[in-house]
Amino acid sequence: MNQLASELREWIEGNGLGKFEGLTGGGHLRYKLRNGSCLTTSSTPSKYSAVANAKNQVRRMLGMRSESPRAAKYRHESKIAGYDGRNGSPDYGMPPEVARLRSAVEKLDNEILRLHPRRDAKRLRVLAERRIHLADQLDRLGVIVPKPGIPAHA
Repeated sequence: MNQLASELREWIEGNGLGKFEGLTGGGHLRYKLRNGSCLTTSSTPSKYSAVANAKNQVRRMLGMRSESPRAAKYRHESKIAGYDGRNGSPDYGMPPEVARLRSAVEKLDNEILRLHPRRDAKRLRVLAERRIHLADQLDRLGVIVPKPGIPAHA
């Protein structure tokens, strides 16, 4: 294990993100992350960017935010536009609870958009309250919740 690989190991274990499990049959390093997922990395990363990419992969797998200035700027612009880039592959590396809550919010959004504001006002109110509750749970987990779309009949 070279210096860059040991730096990654210290970062993962030092921040309580997971633990080192050992080497794979091919000589790669295997980590078990705190959400139960496994990360396999090179045992001899040749560039600092390989370690930075592995750190970002850990953050994505745990549903954490990236610390890079570029990611922060993108997150800010995306938040204004109401788009969360992590929705591209919704369940990849996400903790099961976050994936479940996101799926429930998406289903509620689809159902809300199908309702008519006057004819289905009571049902709309119930679903909106349920969505707010789920969005609050996601917010407490540190996950950005995209805004629902605008219905066609509005």
